[in-house]
Amino acid sequence: MFAAKLPFDVTRVPFYYGWAILLLAVLAMFSSLPGQTAGIAAFTQPLCAVTGLSDLQLSIAYLLGTATSGLVLPSAGRLVDRLGARRAYCMTTACLALTLFTLVKVLQQLKPAAEFATPVFMVTMACGFLGVRFFGQGLLPIIANTLVGKWFDRRRARAAALLGVVNGLAFSYAPKAMSDLVDLYDWDGGWLRLALVLGLGVTAIAWLFCRDTPEACGLSVDGEQGSTTTAQTAVVDRPATEAVRSLEFLVIALMLCAHGTVLTGYTFHLQSIGPESGISTKAAMAFFVPVAIISIPTGFTMAWLSDRLGARAMLTFMGINATIAYLSLAVMDRPGMHTLAAVTLGLTTGTMGPIMSTAVPACFGRSELGAINGKLHSLLVMTSAVGPLIFAGVRAVAGELRISTAVLAIIPACALAAATRIPWQAGRRR
Repeated sequence: MFAAKLPFDVTRVPFYYGWAILLLAVLAMFSSLPGQTAGIAAFTQPLCAVTGLSDLQLSIAYLLGTATSGLVLPSAGRLVDRLGARRAYCMTTACLALTLFTLVKVLQQLKPAAEFATPVFMVTMACGFLGVRFFGQGLLPIIANTLVGKWFDRRRARAAALLGVVNGLAFSYAPKAMSDLVDLYDWDGGWLRLALVLGLGVTAIAWLFCRDTPEACGLSVDGEQGSTTTAQTAVVDRPATEAVRSLEFLVIALMLCAHGTVLTGYTFHLQSIGPESGISTKAAMAFFVPVAIISIPTGFTMAWLSDRLGARAMLTFMGINATIAYLSLAVMDRPGMHTLAAVTLGLTTGTMGPIMSTAVPACFGRSELGAINGKLHSLLVMTSAVGPLIFAGVRAVAGELRISTAVLAIIPACALAAATRIPWQAGRRR
């Protein structure tokens, strides 16, 4: 059923099939939205109304589901390597659809006023969040990045640049799109329609058009005849167990996890941080608009130049901007700091995607890319899940939420220092 030549032989198409795979990677990122924070946000208040849970109780359930998802993602990444991206893609979209469908039906049957309703709803929502976060936020991005890494080598920078632009636009529009969906069909109708699209539409498209690797289809990477690497640019495939202990992986993980923690914690407490910074709640909610405007062209540029820059230059750029951004966020009530924070945070966010899609395969090779991506996404999910708690803990000690970003600035600063020990040629083409 999953043979490379079924239902058609991709070697007969009049272009390199990797570009079709890139579209499927984009579709995977779009399909992950029901499990992303940007996609869940529009459903939180309706869920509180249906379940009778408070914002805090729903947040705890969200944290438990997200953290558990992060714990099992490394095994899922290895499963992508073992099964192949095509099987994993189909299974993941089908399971995400089943999770949404089941969660809706269970919540429709439970009664908020019944005895023991609160613990039952918390357990139900924690299990539901585990499913949507694991399949949506976790597995689908792993599959998307793995597909790009396996189908492109010399052209990986171009592919990642296009993927980054589309993803940036999609995630910027996601909150409004999901909100409109809830307004039209309510929370249960919205999720059921998403389940239908994922379970039937996306799963069928994945089976029809996705393929695991170019080699399995009788193609060369990038569509070039013969080997696509030279002595100067060859990447040695490193086992996942060795890769995750390397300095490159440590620095990448520190950079990405620090940024995920700051973004999640800051966004979660945004309505409280605004008054602390001397700006209105409305202005605080609009803060990420200029960040998105800056991050999208930054992601495109960094991905396009990634082969020339290499991992060390990209990590250095991200570390400098992240450190400045987090320190600026803590003092946004001072003149000029609001603008500085928005610019540097946009540059940091824009660099995050290219590092995941280009620097990781460039440093560690393609053979166990799913397992390496799985470990990286696991760390990212778990650390971002505790972001709101870290901010709350800092407020309990220091009296202000915004001080948290200054404390967390220590992490990219340390990673920046460690990045100086990475060879300049790592992930770099001449």
